[in-house]
Amino acid sequence: IGAGPERITLRSGPAPIDPETPDNRVASVRYDNSLPWPIMAADRGFSLVPRDASAIFDHDDPRNWRASTERNGSPGVDDPTPLERVEVIVNEVLTNAAADYVQGDFVELYNPSAKDVDVAYWSLTDKLSQPKRFVFPEKSIVKANGYLAIHEDALGFGLSSLGDDIFLLAADADGEYTGHAHGLSFEAAERGRSWGRIENGLLLERVAALSEPTPGAANSPLVPASIALAEINYHPAVTDGNGDCVDEQQCEYVRIFNTLGVELPLYDAELNNTAYRIGGLNYTLPGGLVLPARSSMYITTASPAESLRARLALPADALIVGPAPGVLSNAGETITLYRPLPLPDSAPAGSDFPLLIMDRVAYRDDPPWPIAADGAGAALHRCEFDQFADDASNWNSFSPCTRMTLPPTPYRQPTSTKMINPTPTPVTAGSLPLPAVLGIFLGVLVVVVVASVLIYLFVFKKKD
Repeated sequence: IGAGPERITLRSGPAPIDPETPDNRVASVRYDNSLPWPIMAADRGFSLVPRDASAIFDHDDPRNWRASTERNGSPGVDDPTPLERVEVIVNEVLTNAAADYVQGDFVELYNPSAKDVDVAYWSLTDKLSQPKRFVFPEKSIVKANGYLAIHEDALGFGLSSLGDDIFLLAADADGEYTGHAHGLSFEAAERGRSWGRIENGLLLERVAALSEPTPGAANSPLVPASIALAEINYHPAVTDGNGDCVDEQQCEYVRIFNTLGVELPLYDAELNNTAYRIGGLNYTLPGGLVLPARSSMYITTASPAESLRARLALPADALIVGPAPGVLSNAGETITLYRPLPLPDSAPAGSDFPLLIMDRVAYRDDPPWPIAADGAGAALHRCEFDQFADDASNWNSFSPCTRMTLPPTPYRQPTSTKMINPTPTPVTAGSLPLPAVLGIFLGVLVVVVVASVLIYLFVFKKKD
C-alpha cells in the first residue's frame, strides 16, 4: 500500500483496466497523505479509520476518516472507541508581517472546547519529516474557547511568505503521539495580512485572508474581493445540433465582477504589467485590460471567444476574453482569481511573481450545490459579494439570487465570515441568458409533473 495518493477498491468481479471505473465496485476510497486527510496516518504509525463505520458515507471525503485510536491500527477487529481527544487546532498564521508590526510573524492555536487544555509536549512544524521543530514546554495552557499565539522568535523557524504548511501534533510526556493532529496549508500572503481558518456551510475547512492580524484573539473579518467570481457555467446543456451549443467547451465560461465604484486594472503596472490569472482555466488575462466600475468580464473556453456574445445575447460593450485552454470539470473544480505580488528580497533573479488569491470557490456537482447548473441549462450564480465565496449557500442557479438556507451546522469558531467594507451589488443582467431560462423551465416542469401525479393518486384513485 502506497503512502498516497492512491485508490483502494473492493470489487465483486474482475477488476477493469482503469482503476477509477466504478464497475463491480463494492467499496472504494482514494486517500492521500496530505491535508485535509488525517496526517497522523501519513508515516506517523496510525491507520485511517471511518469515523462511523455503521453509516453510509462518501469514502473519498477526508472528513469521514480519523486516525486510529492506537498506533499500528486494529487489523481484523473494530477500532476501539477513542478516548476523548482534545482537538486544539491551528487558527491563524502571519507569514509576511508589515515592517511596523513589532510582534512579527506568528502561529495561533484555538481551543474550541469548554475545558482548558495543556499542550505541553505537543509540537509545531512546517515539515512532517522534522516533526518536533518546536515542542511546547510544560504548562502551556490554552484556555477554554481561548487562543495561544507563538511568535517566530520563540518558534525557532519561519514560515514562507510565498506559501507553506504548519502542523500541530499532539504528544504525551514521553513524546509519543496521541493521534490528534491538525494543520493548515496556505499560499502567498500580502504584506500585513494573516491567514485565518474558517469553516464554510458544509463544514469544509478553508483558509482566507484576514483584514488584520489578531494574535491571541478571535479572527478579524475577511478581506473582501474587489474583483469577485460571480458566475460559473461549468456544464452547459448540449443540444442535438439544432440549437446553439453542440459542444460543452464552446459554451463554458467564468464571469468576474468589479464590486467597487471605480474602474480596476486587471494587471499590475508596477510589476512589469503582469496580468491577473484564472486558476482552474489555466488562463492569464490579456495585458492592459481595465474592468469598469460594477461591470463584468467573461472568460470563456469558446473559440473564438467572441462567439459567446451571441449565445448569451450579451450587449456589444460586454467584455469577453479567451479562449482559455483549461476545461471546467463537470464533477467539480477549484476556480481561483489571482493577482501578482512583488517578489521578496530573497527571491532569485528572474523569478516569476508570486500570485495572491483574490477570490476562490471549489464548486461541486451534487447537493447542496444547485443541480440545475449540472447539465440542465443553468449556471452557478454568486448571490452576495460581501459573503465568503467558497460556500455552497452563497450560490444558486438563477440571477438575481438569494442565499440558500443550509441545515444549521456547529461552526467551531464563534466568528462571522462576513467581510469588511461590504459592497453588496447584485448582478442585474436585465434578461436571463437562454441556458438559465431553460434550467428554470425544467425545474418548474418537474414540480408540475410531481404535483399532477400526487393529485391523481390521492383524489381520483381514492374515488375508484
